[in-house]
Amino acid sequence: MNFELKHLSYNVSDLNASREFYIDKLGLELINGNEHFFAAKLGNIRFSFFPGAKKYPIADDAAGMGIILAVEDVQKAKEFITGKGVTLLNDIVEAPGFMKFFTVEDPDGNIVHFGEYLTNPL
Repeated sequence: MNFELKHLSYNVSDLNASREFYIDKLGLELINGNEHFFAAKLGNIRFSFFPGAKKYPIADDAAGMGIILAVEDVQKAKEFITGKGVTLLNDIVEAPGFMKFFTVEDPDGNIVHFGEYLTNPL
């Protein structure tokens, strides 16, 4: 049996703050939404956001989710993200021979890495 990820559902503590972060700051394409949810296009994946999660402090190892967004040019991605006023948790670092990346925190304290893969991740 083959599986393919097409739709990711994500609970957030503040729907408006998440919409501002993922749509306005990161630039994901808004597909649809209302006061109860919103959905964005993330590559070929539908990324749906719903209220109902608690916010985690960044130091809390129990934080709910980490996301790695692949980019073609990590330096350009960094300039785009910082230009939107998003604070980096770290500057660009390299996982030797695998990926160059930087990290930010979403409104719920989850980490989002922006990575330029140096080799195929699969």
